[in-house]
Amino acid sequence: LLATKRNDRAQKLFELLSARAPKNKEVLLGLAACKRHVRDLPAAEALAAEALTMDPSYLAATHEMAEILLAKGAFDEALALLEKNVFREDAHPDSIDLWVAQLREKKRETYLQQKLEWLAGKCPQKVEFVFAYGMTANRAGELTLARPALERANALAPNNSKILYELGIVERIAGNIEKSNDFIRRSLALRPDFPAGLRTLGVDHRYAYGDDEFKRLNRVAAGLAEMSVEDQIQTHYALGK
Repeated sequence: LLATKRNDRAQKLFELLSARAPKNKEVLLGLAACKRHVRDLPAAEALAAEALTMDPSYLAATHEMAEILLAKGAFDEALALLEKNVFREDAHPDSIDLWVAQLREKKRETYLQQKLEWLAGKCPQKVEFVFAYGMTANRAGELTLARPALERANALAPNNSKILYELGIVERIAGNIEKSNDFIRRSLALRPDFPAGLRTLGVDHRYAYGDDEFKRLNRVAAGLAEMSVEDQIQTHYALGK
């Protein structure tokens, strides 16, 4: 329910669970997330802190506390907590995603790329690190670093829509349009509702009323209201094409 932004219903269920299973760290964390979503940050922080007191090694609670600190504007403190979850072989996937996104938002790409290069070397079988390094190198325009990293990520996790899409972007930047479109079509076959893939493929596709690409795009567009602003922009661009 939280994932679908139905916070009120989620909170009622967590409160019911809390009455039946008091002092359960997962329930405390669920309640903390509910409180954070409605910007009751002191209550959220107290609940996450209680969960961490019960289990200091609880990665999900560390991540939630970082989310709360970010909501409070305490970036450096949040970054330190996220890196506790990221700089380890059993890294918390949500923390990796948030860490990468926050460092990009703060324009700290050089630091991010250096850390990801170190992590990818330290944990060469950890696809999240290898993929994030390849993606960051690609964004920095370093195709000679990005392509092998993304190819290795693809070998570690075949048929992953995000990895295939990023390989498509590398090939597009390199001027290999046909190869790029092949990767992006494969990505969309796995995840048809991926707005960035629809936008990029739409640059070259010659739409015809009723063709498969036209139908797929219109099915995705039916859910515009539920998308993030960035995904709405990507989808509107594809619709414009």
